[in-house]
Amino acid sequence: DRSPSRGLGDVYKRQDLESQLPITFLRVHRSYIVNTDFITSLKNTAGSGKLLLQNGVDVPVSRRIMPMVRTVITGT
Repeated sequence: DRSPSRGLGDVYKRQDLESQLPITFLRVHRSYIVNTDFITSLKNTAGSGKLLLQNGVDVPVSRRIMPMVRTVITGT
């Protein structure tokens, strides 16, 4: 009895992949997961926000997730 191995063409559920990431990764938007070790700053923009990463990339933060992101970043 052989279990199939997963290759490049296999489909994974997003939740399955997220659960395998280290704890330093955080979903900040429907389309973005970031490594919190590389966040430089958080900017508020009309309820939602943007994260600035060490590599200079701005990543949007959804309005719904913003309070949790702020808590994780500030540690409070």
